[in-house]
Amino acid sequence: MVVEKRNARVFGATVAAIVVGGALLRLLGGNPPAAGAFSLSGYYQLESAEDAISSRAEQFIGRWHRIEVYCGDAFAVPDDPAGPCCHFVVFSRSASEDGEAAATENWQRQLSIAPNQTWTGTERTIRICVSVDGTIGRPTDSQIKKTEAVVEALSRRFDIPTSAIDYPANWWLGSLK
Repeated sequence: MVVEKRNARVFGATVAAIVVGGALLRLLGGNPPAAGAFSLSGYYQLESAEDAISSRAEQFIGRWHRIEVYCGDAFAVPDDPAGPCCHFVVFSRSASEDGEAAATENWQRQLSIAPNQTWTGTERTIRICVSVDGTIGRPTDSQIKKTEAVVEALSRRFDIPTSAIDYPANWWLGSLK
């Protein structure tokens, strides 16, 4: 009889904790922190990677062979008629919604970006610029998650092997200090 009462109390306490915890998560779920811990609710409200990689021009499977991710300023060449010298920009919280990926006109028209002295890719390389905040100098967790989702979607669509994907040094460190 004592064991049954104890089991009932433990069960009741567990149910109460689940209900209270669930209510707190629902209450706080729409308010992700401004910085610090990664918030899944904010991440899932962003556009999907599949939507981000679509383009107006027809996409061919053999067209792209490599993916290069770099951190920096996507608009380093201000008078470029095609826009930034990359195919995608993943914005930081200072420029737009943190982790939002936008396709540039180069991607929309499926244009190559000619290699130059600042990068070693080819005309068959997809370039993704992760726009970093100058004060932090590293991508945020949202940027890392979105960039990896875009890279995975591109890799699947164009059959690009993992060995042909280049990330910046210390990419996995993200915004940790």
